[in-house]
Amino acid sequence: MVGIVLGKAERMGTLAGKKVSPMNPNPSLLVLTAALALHTTAAFAAPVNDHFANRLAFTGSSVSDTTAAATKEAGEPNHALGWGSTASGKSVWYSWTPASSGYAEFTLAGLFNKVLAIYTGTTLTSLTQMVNYCNAGSSSAYGRFDAIAGTEYLIAVDGYGSASGSFTLSLAHTLAPPNDAFANRIALSGTNATTSGANIGACKEPGEPNHAGYSGGHSVWWTWSAPASGRATISTDGAFYKVIAIYTGTELASLTPVANAISSGGIAAASFEAAAGGTYQIAVDGTNKFDFTPSLTVTVALQPPPGNDDFANATALTGTSATVSTATNLSASMESGEPNHAGRTGGHSVWWTWTAPAAGHFVVAATGEFNKLLGIYTGGAVSALTEVARGYGTTGSPAQAGFDATAGTVYHFAVDGEGGSSGSFALELKLPPLNDDFANRFTLTGSSASATANTTTATKETGEPNHAGESGGKSLWWTWTAPAAGRVVITVTTTTGLDPAVAVYTGTDLVSLTAIASGVAYSPGPAYANFDALPGVAYQLAVDGQYGDGGPLTWQLAYVTAPPNDFFANRQAVVFPSPTAPNVFYVTGSNLGATKETGETSMGSASVWWTWTAPANGEVLIELETYGTTMTFPWLNLYSGATLATLTRITPRVEFAGAKNYHDARFPVTAGTSYAIWVASRGGIQGTYTLRGTFEAPPANDHFANRTRIENSSFLMQYGYVRQSGWTVCATKETGEPWHGGINYSNHGGQSAWWTWTAPASGMATVGVLPLRYVFSSLVGVYTGTAVNNLSRIGNAYSTCTAGSADVSFAVTEGTTYHIAIDGDGSGEYELTLSVRLDTSAPTVTISYPTGGQVLGRSALTVSGTTADPAAPGSINYSSGVNLVEVRLNGGAWLAATGTSAWSRVLTLPDGPNLIEARARDAVGNYSAFAAVNATHGTSISAVRIVAGQAQVTFPSVLGNSYQIEWVPTLTLPLVWTPLPPGLIPGTGLPMTFTDPSAVGQPQRFYRLMVVEY
Repeated sequence: MVGIVLGKAERMGTLAGKKVSPMNPNPSLLVLTAALALHTTAAFAAPVNDHFANRLAFTGSSVSDTTAAATKEAGEPNHALGWGSTASGKSVWYSWTPASSGYAEFTLAGLFNKVLAIYTGTTLTSLTQMVNYCNAGSSSAYGRFDAIAGTEYLIAVDGYGSASGSFTLSLAHTLAPPNDAFANRIALSGTNATTSGANIGACKEPGEPNHAGYSGGHSVWWTWSAPASGRATISTDGAFYKVIAIYTGTELASLTPVANAISSGGIAAASFEAAAGGTYQIAVDGTNKFDFTPSLTVTVALQPPPGNDDFANATALTGTSATVSTATNLSASMESGEPNHAGRTGGHSVWWTWTAPAAGHFVVAATGEFNKLLGIYTGGAVSALTEVARGYGTTGSPAQAGFDATAGTVYHFAVDGEGGSSGSFALELKLPPLNDDFANRFTLTGSSASATANTTTATKETGEPNHAGESGGKSLWWTWTAPAAGRVVITVTTTTGLDPAVAVYTGTDLVSLTAIASGVAYSPGPAYANFDALPGVAYQLAVDGQYGDGGPLTWQLAYVTAPPNDFFANRQAVVFPSPTAPNVFYVTGSNLGATKETGETSMGSASVWWTWTAPANGEVLIELETYGTTMTFPWLNLYSGATLATLTRITPRVEFAGAKNYHDARFPVTAGTSYAIWVASRGGIQGTYTLRGTFEAPPANDHFANRTRIENSSFLMQYGYVRQSGWTVCATKETGEPWHGGINYSNHGGQSAWWTWTAPASGMATVGVLPLRYVFSSLVGVYTGTAVNNLSRIGNAYSTCTAGSADVSFAVTEGTTYHIAIDGDGSGEYELTLSVRLDTSAPTVTISYPTGGQVLGRSALTVSGTTADPAAPGSINYSSGVNLVEVRLNGGAWLAATGTSAWSRVLTLPDGPNLIEARARDAVGNYSAFAAVNATHGTSISAVRIVAGQAQVTFPSVLGNSYQIEWVPTLTLPLVWTPLPPGLIPGTGLPMTFTDPSAVGQPQRFYRLMVVEY
């Protein structure tokens, strides 16, 4: 009988004289070396100038020393005060008394945290600090100040933060410039002079004024006597914040300011009217005591008087028109006997002379950026002139005068500046159109008329009104007597950049005109004047340009049919397009020839009226559009009230106004209230328009209980999204309703509408809200729950810009109902988009190791594999991704693996066959089918059989191990095991069978398996 021993394999101790258990590493020898550092301190004696009383005189340009052994005296100040530090108290002292005033700069260099402080005073406890400076490491400390000759300065060198060390103290002393004092000012001469200088080291004298109002502190002086009268400009440059001031007077304490200027980096230039022989004192300084420079220049320039300063030297003009584009009265003067031009005081006049080549009405105009005086004269001497005309113009407006010239007569033109002002200007002599003046207006006849004209050379008369409220400056005149009663429209157009203004008056002289109608162009449209003409009445028509512009224009006068709703009392009811659309109205009309009533708003022009009654509380959207029609730049307003005098304007909640072809607005309205709709032009073209209104009641889904259901339609399930339209106009916020912007955007919104949706499968959803037409800052919130006051927030989003769009994404669970709130800062229509991605397919999992049927020698096994989560067919399906892999052994508990797409898990295998299983789960909870492999673990004999009389021993093997089979005839102790040839057998990784031919005829044998692991 053959006996079988099945048991756990024993590890062999030795094999062929070699140890087969793991070998320990050779021990290594760690040699530690200790180093002993010896520190030696040398004793230093205190410096000789350690104490204030023993301070050393600083002479020369530098000194080197150390503060290493210095000390701090009783009463000695903290030299680092003001720098957030405390001085070390290792100070040494120096004394410096400059022989000359100037600018001093001490530099302290050294490789420690250093302090430099400079004082004045006579005792340690009564010092006055002038400057101090701290700097770390190798950076230098500085002491900069204005030094006064004969003053003793006390200099302390210290450290901070317990620091001390060797140092070098050096001095750079810049002496005061020679013209530091007023008494030592440097003389400049000539009409043009330039000199160089500096204000570093200069100081401010007692009694010296603050130049240009700045405290300064480094002033230098020059003096200049004007060789002739004229406009003088004195300037200075230099890279500092500079001030230049000009005075008259000979004593510092009694100077009279003449001019000044400042500049941060460029040239500071001061200009003034210099008198011949006048002496002027020039000061150059900085704005404060820190502004100075080692290099600056001062330039004096006296502009000579213009060649036509005197009447006798007048410049001749010729022809029927003349232009002087660059003229000036700078440095000009007034002659003895010369009149005050335009009846005002001047002082800087220049002259022109002109002989009229022909009779006619001429105009002279001067334009420039100062108050100008214009005089037109005849006569042979400056003291014997006869005034023909005069003109006065402020800065930005011309001084002009018209006169009727006689052919061959000599005329003299004078231009001056009011109150002695002067500058550059342009002078123009022109022959304006014949109808330039009211008295010379052209006559029109008939029921229609048109004309072309050019206002380029036209002028504005004294006493002429501002046409259409525009100051203008280049007007032309016509007169027309109405042949019949009726509505008249005057239209003025231009092909240039001119914005014309037109006005209609009654009256027979310029100063007593009565305005009837007017209008201005709204570029690039025409200007209109609409009025009801009476038969036989003479109307005066004026055309001008805005901003004083002139140019070619065309105008037309015609009778038109007035709009039936021109007046408030004749307002027309709006029309509803059909019985099925009672909340919508639509009309067309025209404002051509419309007028404004007395008491009507001053806004716009050519207004007409409509009326509409609100069917309920809510909001009305009114759209005034002119696409494809003639009217441009439309304007609308909504009013409540029964009479024109009692109208109340309704403020729109939102509006888009000022566009060329539309004006849209939303207005809150009250049920049963009748409203007047005012339609007019801002300018541009008068003509036809369309007026459309849409009434919006509060949304049906205003409350949570009335939320609108989003169905899982076939479209949603096929394309993955659905869009819904809605509005929040007049919506409200319920009691207990959350703020849909979330905790980071609370107290916003308050006009919410509700939607609800049930997820047909698990996955992801996105809710987006896009405001339409009228933008607002939108909010969106997603919740679960059953009542508005017990909702659980799933997600929210908000937009802080008026573009308004916001969206929120969230995970959804099959069968869960989600509630969606749309709100915003402001309200209006919106588009809600629900996009879904549903994961309806399970992931897959595979086991890569071990392979099926594999025999394993060790019990600790790392199982590994891979997963995938493919999307199912269909546009709304997607892969949510594997988020969990689990492994179990022999039907036990599921154990989480590490990783997802590639995963692993360590298992401990019992001997014998084992079943290893794995499964995967995706992010929405779908589980995969199981993956499974069988693996055998063990080192024991699995079977002993007798085949043909021979014993066959079967056992599992592991590749890399070696095996030895041994036997004993009996289990009686002591056991002496006999190895079977051929000795060690290499493992194959598969079950192996070994035949023992020597067992033939034996009554029994017991076998054991010995394993050699490598």
